[in-house]
Amino acid sequence: MVKGYLAVGTVALLVGASEAGKSTIAVDLANKVAQHYDAVIVAAEDGATIRAQIRAWELLHGRTRAPRLSVIDGPVLLDDSSQVDDLIDQLRPLAPRLVIFDTLSASLPGGRQSEHDRASARCRGAGDTPPA
Repeated sequence: MVKGYLAVGTVALLVGASEAGKSTIAVDLANKVAQHYDAVIVAAEDGATIRAQIRAWELLHGRTRAPRLSVIDGPVLLDDSSQVDDLIDQLRPLAPRLVIFDTLSASLPGGRQSEHDRASARCRGAGDTPPA
């Protein structure tokens, strides 16, 4: 889907510390994919914030967002089957090639950004450990 970065049919995570720019990257990625395919951002924390990010993207690039980019207001708790079913019902008519949860931590039970920051730090440090 994005050559060298994101293959069709895969699941990928964009991880980083709070305020590192993950949402900015996600909005840029979604807009680029939505030039060719339908894409959806599930605004799990705050739809207004994602819409502001999209507006900032429009101002930076001097054009409106891709018409095939949609925003669904969340959160959608991924351990709640009825919420997942409702999300699938919303996604089905859109048939998106890309679905972004911003942020995923807001869609996970008990998810807190600080826990994800610690996990990100562990991932970054994994390459520092010499092989056994």
